[in-house]
Amino acid sequence: MKASPVSPASASPSAVSRGRAAVARVPGTNGARAPKPGAAATAAAPAAKVQVRAAGAQAGTQPAKAKKVKLVRASIAVPKPEYALLAELKRRAGGLAAPVKKNKLVRAGIQALATLSDAAFLGALRSLPECKPGRARKAK
Repeated sequence: MKASPVSPASASPSAVSRGRAAVARVPGTNGARAPKPGAAATAAAPAAKVQVRAAGAQAGTQPAKAKKVKLVRASIAVPKPEYALLAELKRRAGGLAAPVKKNKLVRAGIQALATLSDAAFLGALRSLPECKPGRARKAK
């Protein structure tokens, strides 16, 4: 016995309000819905896609996705002369046809420090003046 769809007027209000098509229940199936026409063909299609994906992954045709690097927000205090130097480096990069943001300049500086030998690294750290940690007070 083939079930026919119920008209929206006779469907339950909740089914209509959710935008779902009302489907007639098949008598004698304890409230189960009637199978859709062509359901057997559509059920086989996802299984075929899974097999194709698995075969492609085994063959190595799909590039591996790069893992996203999690970002950490950090707020630092920088003396005004060094902040001005940061602005000068931004202008310098712009003049070299490679505009850059402060964030990228700081990251490049960290990478450059990481390549230094221990003696050069300590020399660079000792050449910097000490600055008071924390937020600067607002001028009154």
